[in-house]
Formats: sequence, C-alpha cells, structure tokens
Amino acid sequence: MGTTLENDPSHDSILKKATRLAGYALTVQMNRLALILHLDVLVDEYHSATRCYEVTIQILQLCYETLKDHKVFLSGTLLIINLVTFSASLVHLSHMSRKKSMRCFYLAARVGRKPFLS
Repeated sequence: MGTTLENDPSHDSILKKATRLAGYALTVQMNRLALILHLDVLVDEYHSATRCYEVTIQILQLCYETLKDHKVFLSGTLLIINLVTFSASLVHLSHMSRKKSMRCFYLAARVGRKPFLS
C-alpha cells in the first residue's frame, strides 16, 4: 500500500483496495453469502488516539462510499471494527479515545447492522 510522507496510506492506495474489496463483495453477495468486513487499521509507530481515529474514519468512509458506488447491498454486510488506541509505547487509554471509539460504532451502525469488536 502506498503511503504519504507521514506513513499514512495514500488516498489512491485506499481507493484501489476499496475497489478490489467491492468486486469481492459483489461476488460474495451473488453467491448469497454475507460479507464480513474487517477493515483493521494497523498502526505500529508512535501515534495518538486522535490520529488512529482519523485514519480509521478516512478508511471506513472511503471503503463504504466505494461499496455503495458498486451497488453492494450494505445492509447485508457485517462490519468488525478496530479499536481506536494509542501506540504500544503509551500505556493508558484516554477518555477521548473511548469517546472516539463510540463514534466509530455510530458510523458503522449507519449501514444497518450492529458492528462488533473482535
């Protein structure tokens, strides 16, 4: 996956993966199976909970816009979301991080299903 100067995934690389995901999603749904989306955002450098949240929202929004553009039946999907966390070098979880995790649940629930954490 291509990255920006900050080692975040680029818009083009996210879009390319989202487009491939949409093709896979259509195949899954044409075979009458439920699509399980596990859009984990892997972060292993120093980062704040805010940055993790921003990248997670960016990826979720672009993936769901692409799925919708490809006519994927969104209510027929199950979303497993990642936790919004600090990097491994920080040991506590702040109030803001918990609040932002709940917003991810709200965003995911707008597609008609209840998300859960794995």
